[in-house]
Amino acid sequence: MENEKKDVVQEVIPPQEKKTAKKKKAVKKVEEVKDLITLENEEQKKLVEEIQNSIPQVFDQAQRNLLLNETPRYKIRKRQGKGGMTFDYVDIGYVLEQLNILTGHRWDFDIEWQTSLTEAKEVGQFIVRGSLKLYSNKGDIVKKTNFGKADLKERKGGGYLDFGNDMKGAVSDCVKKCASMFGIALDVYSGAVKRRQDENHPEAPITDTQRMRLEILAQEAKIGHSGLKKLIFEKFDYTSTAFIQRRHFVDISNAIEVKASEVTEDVIPEDIAKGFDILSIPQGKRIAIYRSYKKQDKLEELKKRLNAKIDEKQAKDEEEKL
Repeated sequence: MENEKKDVVQEVIPPQEKKTAKKKKAVKKVEEVKDLITLENEEQKKLVEEIQNSIPQVFDQAQRNLLLNETPRYKIRKRQGKGGMTFDYVDIGYVLEQLNILTGHRWDFDIEWQTSLTEAKEVGQFIVRGSLKLYSNKGDIVKKTNFGKADLKERKGGGYLDFGNDMKGAVSDCVKKCASMFGIALDVYSGAVKRRQDENHPEAPITDTQRMRLEILAQEAKIGHSGLKKLIFEKFDYTSTAFIQRRHFVDISNAIEVKASEVTEDVIPEDIAKGFDILSIPQGKRIAIYRSYKKQDKLEELKKRLNAKIDEKQAKDEEEKL
């Protein structure tokens, strides 16, 4: 019986609505992947909480939250690397700001070793090893050591551009590497950002096509761009459509459709509504079907299709009674 209802709905739905149904199936698969990732993240979160509760922590909960937070998208930069590859990074200013907030300016950095100018010229890089010390509220000291480097920039006519600036770049790189070991911008350097940017990852930003689709839906719902911005902020704290993640695309689309029904208040004619009732067309499908035919000025065709399906249904019901 359930399959028969599905067949009826499919025959009444116009071609463009069927395409939408296929897209929704694809979205459903993405949602299933998202659910799996969400489950894994929840399990990981529980495990982290158990560890934090069982092992003495140097930093308090607020400080740990700061370290575990994702790096804001607007703070992430891109640079061209060797081999034509593109790399994500954050400016040293952001890292210093996070260190100051985290420790209340109670941190220190020491250069333990560095290449000499002669060695730097031989390898074409300044390389330094440094240690970053953070001081906790209890007076504990935590130290992380790592390396940093910067390529020597050459003049077009020969020679080097600015040794001092290149040395400063190597030190900044070392500070960032050490800070990432504490958790600052760790998602940038561990590849987590790239995974979120992968078009198949639920946390990746929506595509330009999807963004345009939301804008069109908002226009059709008569809430416009400003209404769309208000909606995504209220539901997911997004300040711009550029930040919308793929996992929220379907929810936002559905929310816009709800707004559309509230704003337009389309009233389905009684004879068509009666046909929907007889054929048990789902409520969520009715307004979409009605609008589609109305937009094409084919309401009479919709009535004929509904009546034909009603006749088939009644005939089948009579046969079953016999």
